[in-house]
Amino acid sequence: MVNIPTQSETVKYVFVPSNPQDDIEELTVRIEKGKEVECLLDKMKAHFQREGERISGPDDAQRTAAKKQALLAQLGDKAPQVSEEMLSAALSMQMVETISMQVNNRESDYVAVNMYCDDHAQIKQLPLNPRASQIAEQCGQFIEVRGDVFFGRVFDNEDEFVRMNFTKADLSSNAPWVRIAQTQAYHRHERDQKEGGDYAKAFLNKINSSSTTSSTSSTSSSRGNGAKAGATVPNSVTIREMTAAENAKDDGNKAFKKGDWEEAIKHYSDAIVLEAKEEEKSEEGKNQEAKKTLGTVAVAAANNRALAYIKLGKLEEAITDCAAVLEAHPDNVKALLRRASCFETLGRDSDAARDLGTVLGIEPRNKEASEKLAKLSQQQMENFKHKQKEDRAKEMVTCEGGSEPALEKSSTASTMEVESN
Repeated sequence: MVNIPTQSETVKYVFVPSNPQDDIEELTVRIEKGKEVECLLDKMKAHFQREGERISGPDDAQRTAAKKQALLAQLGDKAPQVSEEMLSAALSMQMVETISMQVNNRESDYVAVNMYCDDHAQIKQLPLNPRASQIAEQCGQFIEVRGDVFFGRVFDNEDEFVRMNFTKADLSSNAPWVRIAQTQAYHRHERDQKEGGDYAKAFLNKINSSSTTSSTSSTSSSRGNGAKAGATVPNSVTIREMTAAENAKDDGNKAFKKGDWEEAIKHYSDAIVLEAKEEEKSEEGKNQEAKKTLGTVAVAAANNRALAYIKLGKLEEAITDCAAVLEAHPDNVKALLRRASCFETLGRDSDAARDLGTVLGIEPRNKEASEKLAKLSQQQMENFKHKQKEDRAKEMVTCEGGSEPALEKSSTASTMEVESN
């Protein structure tokens, strides 16, 4: 008998940004009765819409035409049956593509772990998501994942649908769902291989190179590692446990979300120090020059610490952190935008404009940078006009015999006296 879980009022899910320098986040959604499916999907749609416009900008004629051709290709023989009005409606819709890593079947007790992607990621030319692609590959899904993605867990036996918690801790090599997903993929591709599928052969060759034959006692539980007795399943995936530095950074993120900027700064500082120590240990016995730039975790921690400093009004400290991030990764858009914000507040408009220009060189359609640079240019123009107005006013005072002409007369008189002597 299948155990149907109870629907909680809130459910956790995980956000994996396409930029590997950005943090993987654990998020929470409130479940509204009767809207268990759309409550989370609507949040994802809104995110994909915003992110697509931030990176690619709003649709233009060329991008709309590309989307149309891609959609027609997907429709195939049915394309002639679709009217222009229906095509336009479909193109204007932001949809979420759901890819099951762990399939909801009897083997998994009808629990699925899904990866949710932007269904227009290819057309929008979104960047590759290396972490999501790796997770998919380890689960037997050889796909190139683009753009930000989300991971969530659901119970679905076609009669009942329940959203369940999926946390950052679940992105671990020890997570039972990973083993279940691997076993499902193995059996799926094994069946395909029997039918002569080259795709399946590639998968089987890959996992057989690092597989072990599990005993009946260690593989009989579908809730344990998900393998059936005697099945050959791949070893644990390369998704590793979090380091002390990553845990400290995660604690900083939690404090930041609570608005405790000082506590967040403390944890971010710990993360930077801890990663440096971890790298020193890994380099022991090797004659290598010590790294002068920040490591991966430290980059994210310093970037976030900069934002915490900004919240406290400590702009110089924020600028220092941003500079350290950019030394390691000159194309870090977040650091450039944050430093530009500090420069603007401090009245260093030319420095702010330089950073914003760099952002647009990296992401030509970055909406935030475009708007800030336009605003900054407008302000600079207004300042220039104001200065011109002040200069003209001074000239008028000079012509009317004000204080400045008096100084000029005094200077002239002094010159005349020298000449007369």
